[in-house]
Amino acid sequence: MTLSEESREFVDHLRLYLLTSGRNEAEVEEITEELEDHLLEAEQEGKSTEHITGKSPEKYMKELAGEMPLDKKQIAGWIQGFILGIVAFLLLGDALEGELSYSLLELIGYPVIALLYLGAIILSFRYVSSKRPTKKKEFTFYAVISGGFMLLFMGLIFMDQMLSIPAVWTAGPTAEWVILVLSALTLVALAWKWKSFFLVFVALVYYVPPLLLEAAGVQADTSLMVEAFLPLGLIFLYIVIHTFMEKRK
Repeated sequence: MTLSEESREFVDHLRLYLLTSGRNEAEVEEITEELEDHLLEAEQEGKSTEHITGKSPEKYMKELAGEMPLDKKQIAGWIQGFILGIVAFLLLGDALEGELSYSLLELIGYPVIALLYLGAIILSFRYVSSKRPTKKKEFTFYAVISGGFMLLFMGLIFMDQMLSIPAVWTAGPTAEWVILVLSALTLVALAWKWKSFFLVFVALVYYVPPLLLEAAGVQADTSLMVEAFLPLGLIFLYIVIHTFMEKRK
């Protein structure tokens, strides 16, 4: 006998809540496995998840998180990895376009926005896992946050160009190739470590189509439309397929 969909969803949300609360991953897995056993026993006796968790899943999650110590080393590793991933993603795109030249505003602004983005993602994960909104609301929530921070990145670039801030660092031809290779390897290494190739997929759909369109000699107007809508469509398709596969499991 396996867990019901309701219990499985609760366990997944609890795991997400505890991890985004900075709790040790190994301890989280141990606790969720024990909870799965308790929930399975309760279901076999005809009882609901409320018999184990109480009537307020959010309160149960907060109390459980409060009983576990923060894993500061793990939190620091996630912050470093996230910033490294964002920086590698941006450097890869600029290296492909041959535009590895940055002002002081960009060198400071990109890491700051990346940190804010990480904080927003953590808070959104905690909100979704504890409040358990519908899938439609959850997807809309993530889309708004991601779109908002994409606008911040674009706004930083626009501000830099409008103010004509001089570059403080420019890479030469050899450095561009080195950075391109290192950025790509960094994304792959982080994907392997996190067991998720989503960031690599996003990099592919954002950076490969423009190169293919340029090589094919596609007109500028058509190229801009494809570059604007194709990545978003492919990312949406990836999320749909990933969600379907997770449900099949």
